[in-house]
Amino acid sequence: MKISDFLSFNTMISPTLIRIFFLLGVALIVLSGLIGLLTNFGLGSIAGMLIGVPLAIVLFRVFCETIIIVFSINENLIEIRDKA
Repeated sequence: MKISDFLSFNTMISPTLIRIFFLLGVALIVLSGLIGLLTNFGLGSIAGMLIGVPLAIVLFRVFCETIIIVFSINENLIEIRDKA
């Protein structure tokens, strides 16, 4: 990555930031699931964690992938423009 590409916004840093955001989000989802499990001590709490936490992680992943797809479309359009 060249500084000139970075300063002229030809290189996007957002996909990298989104990947970091995803890892932090997964950590927060798991942490909130553990906190919910420890504070409720019930069968419903265990079932909620076993179903809710993986579901939340998958939905958060889909959200992050959607944003990354937008940036990859932008990069592909830049390549098409440069070829023309």
